[in-house]
Amino acid sequence: MFVTNHNTLDGYKQMLEYKQAHHKYKNIQVYPAEEVTTDNGAHVLVYGNTECIRSELSLGEIIDKARSQNAITSAPHPFSILDALREQAKSCDLIEVFNSNNVDMISNAKATQFAQKNNMVGVAGSDSHVLSTLGRCVNVIESENTLDDILSAMKKGRIQIQRSDYASGKETLEHLRYKINNSKDKINLQNYDSGILREKNLGTYCRLAFG
Repeated sequence: MFVTNHNTLDGYKQMLEYKQAHHKYKNIQVYPAEEVTTDNGAHVLVYGNTECIRSELSLGEIIDKARSQNAITSAPHPFSILDALREQAKSCDLIEVFNSNNVDMISNAKATQFAQKNNMVGVAGSDSHVLSTLGRCVNVIESENTLDDILSAMKKGRIQIQRSDYASGKETLEHLRYKINNSKDKINLQNYDSGILREKNLGTYCRLAFG
């Protein structure tokens, strides 16, 4: 299992601590990873990095730092409305062709076409920020359960998408609430009624978060 928090390895370290404190999880392997924000606000996943890669570097710099740690990179939600690498995705080792939280669906179709055109290894991502969406997507890797073998298999395409489901409307709203509550430094809530966060309206959340 890889844990990919934004711009930190803290989640991975916390999972290791939890595993060590609970004997029943001793056979579950937890590996380091990170979702790094580039200098233009796009996201890139790094799998297998043992040292944190800081945000706001260029994509090329992030890839170089990943490779210096024998890690691999993947382009998450490459054609989503926000945080997307778009055509720069071809610089990564992998590309996410299905993202459970891409509510427009066109983004996933475009990512699939892009992967085929550029002969890239495609994967699926739950993009879970809330408990209810864990496991919406499942990838099966043909490898031994060691970090080096897993990374090698992923890079060589020995990975298949076993499950790819969209988040429900309720889960999408839950995800947006999480993003809003954890982005107060980037979103100006001064002129909004706090009650707005309780409304069950996707358009309202999108206008608040992105408008």
